[in-house]
Amino acid sequence: MIDVERELRAALDRHESEVPLMDPADTAAIGRRARTRQARNLFGAGLAAAVVALGIVIGANAILRAEPPTPAEPPAPRAVFERTVTIGGGLEITSPSDWYLVDYWGQWNADAISLGTNAIPLLELTNFDPGLSTPVCATGAGESTRLPADGVAIFVTFGNDGSDGADLCGGNIAASSTGTVGTTTYHAVMTVGPEATDDDRATAQGILRSIEWTGSLAPNTRERGVRYVLDGWQDGSSTWLLEAQPSERNVELSLLEISDMFIGESPLADVGVPRPNAIEGETFGAVTEHAARVELHRAGVGGDPLVARLIDLPPSLATGFDAYVFEPQPKGQFEVLAIGADGKVLGSTLPPLVNTERVGTVRAFGRTWTVKRSTAADGAWGATCVEPAATSTPVPCDRGPGGGMLVQSFDEASPAVFVTQGVGDIVEAIDVRADDGTLYHAVMLPLRDGSVTVVALEGGGRGRFVYYLNDGRIEEGQTPAARVEWPDLGQVIGDGSFPPPARATS
Repeated sequence: MIDVERELRAALDRHESEVPLMDPADTAAIGRRARTRQARNLFGAGLAAAVVALGIVIGANAILRAEPPTPAEPPAPRAVFERTVTIGGGLEITSPSDWYLVDYWGQWNADAISLGTNAIPLLELTNFDPGLSTPVCATGAGESTRLPADGVAIFVTFGNDGSDGADLCGGNIAASSTGTVGTTTYHAVMTVGPEATDDDRATAQGILRSIEWTGSLAPNTRERGVRYVLDGWQDGSSTWLLEAQPSERNVELSLLEISDMFIGESPLADVGVPRPNAIEGETFGAVTEHAARVELHRAGVGGDPLVARLIDLPPSLATGFDAYVFEPQPKGQFEVLAIGADGKVLGSTLPPLVNTERVGTVRAFGRTWTVKRSTAADGAWGATCVEPAATSTPVPCDRGPGGGMLVQSFDEASPAVFVTQGVGDIVEAIDVRADDGTLYHAVMLPLRDGSVTVVALEGGGRGRFVYYLNDGRIEEGQTPAARVEWPDLGQVIGDGSFPPPARATS
């Protein structure tokens, strides 16, 4: 029997080392300091992983008497980037992403508090994780400050109470400024602890200099609560914020858009990265810490995938995952994939395919092929495919890029290339028109709600789908989802691809 107390103590000893703070004065140094700070923040998560691994070892020894597995290395912190955000629709501020920015504007109730006689917090930015309970710079008379000895905080208030905010923060006030937006006063204060590094002081001074008022603050953002700001960007006339706050079960991520015409919010509540998907959300969301990349693949073939920005969540949220976001927000039909360091797909935002049916067979390239359709448990996001009839299995089809069409190559004694696609019942026939003008006709295998389209492709090339509708219209696809590209494996099927479906199916 393993001595549990001895093993736990050994696990603690293995994770006891401290890494000193590094210089953030330039970009490379900021990255080094970020990795150091985040490495300390990840200490608890790493220890938890070690304890879980130890539990597995105990169970394995008790049941199987097997050798304990080697503990996995904790995920590396995400790269530090420069973050420029607009708070409340009016104040722009730039800071490194390993500083913690808290949006307090969302807790203002414009119906209850007048800015003419009150000053309210707008934002607070610190070099440590302050939590979301109350601003560090909210010290009352006789109270002790929450600013640590090596801490730095920047606090901005908005309103006309006559205070400069300098008596609220504790520490040493290194800089303070006052100005107006329209007729309303704002105050910005930078306070530092006695052991704050010169590098953090210099970084904070740069953040203060970055503050710019770009317009009037938006009162309609009120009563959203206090949130961490993870990232932000400008897209046309709109400003966007990616924010996070605790939820009942885990974390709520929100994407806020503010423009001159409207304010819209897209929340992703109670995020807890599901298994086995390892990713949750669409154009933004949460992903396992073990993902090296998050990619968005549009439906159709062609074009490089979009790559998301990966962001560490604040330690006080106590999550086991990271955030991701695409900037600007993509549109259309797509699939988002979490990809590991080894290039393997860890999960997809599309639901797993669980139901597979054989819909028919076709004859091409000198052999018979089984045509299958797979669907998810909710009936959505179908995938279609072909495989040699002699070795056909009930395993679900692979999805095409973005959940769209699938091009398959079979490099065998008789090479073959197919493209398959599911279509609705308004489509009567389909061709693929190659860029050189050649038409490849499709076999249409009927289903209750449409059909599965199968096209055998000769040589190599590029083209587009042509849809012949039941009402007599012809639509030649112009979007990336209707474009197709296929390889030349030496396959030869003859002019015209398949004959009419009635003679091609068996």
